[in-house]
Amino acid sequence: MVIKVLSLNIERNKHISRVMNLLEKEKADVICLQEIQEPDFEMFKEKFGVQGFFVPMITFPRKENDKERMVRQGIAYYTTLPLLKKEFQFYVGSGTAPKQKFPNDADRVLVLGLVEKEGKEYKLAMTHFTWAGGGGVNEEQQRDVRELVTFLEQHGELVLCGDFNAPRGGEIFEHLNKNFKDNIPPDIQTTLDPNLHKAGPLPYVVDYLWSTPKYSVQKIKIVDGVSDHMAIVAEIEKL
Repeated sequence: MVIKVLSLNIERNKHISRVMNLLEKEKADVICLQEIQEPDFEMFKEKFGVQGFFVPMITFPRKENDKERMVRQGIAYYTTLPLLKKEFQFYVGSGTAPKQKFPNDADRVLVLGLVEKEGKEYKLAMTHFTWAGGGGVNEEQQRDVRELVTFLEQHGELVLCGDFNAPRGGEIFEHLNKNFKDNIPPDIQTTLDPNLHKAGPLPYVVDYLWSTPKYSVQKIKIVDGVSDHMAIVAEIEKL
């Protein structure tokens, strides 16, 4: 028995119709969205009839109809399956969702959900990791990856997805790759959409689907044309 998982950084409210079309097409059992704003969390939840939870990371200006207001932005975990347990741990900040002036003003959080399908339990985690410019690494990332891995080690077998802001093969990637399997196919050269990302084509895989040995990740695909990041869609089997 497998469950279908979808992970995507939706880039705030810039691509809502594209994201909605993707969710309608894929019909995933678990949906993990990063950079989602609180009003859209509620809208997606109602439209698709799913349960889930939202964890704010920052407070960000939202423009609608030539007006601007401040809204909370963060990550959202949705599922069509029974949600047996939900949990989140901040490895940067404390959940106050500060106003953002710079990319790393945001709180950083590890979100976990335990879902069930036909008697099997699946633990799926998500994060939106600390940012560094130009595909490099900075001291904040070096500090935060140690804290993140410490939290992950407390939760045993799981699948981990999200936007890690860290290219494959770099220092942060290698730190995670010691304990988790990278399931992005080796022929994939980027997970940043060359047509929708503000910087244009960039040769960086920064979005991942990691797993521990008791999980098998199958039929993984990368979907472009939905946001500045590409979506990751896959089937997960508990071994």
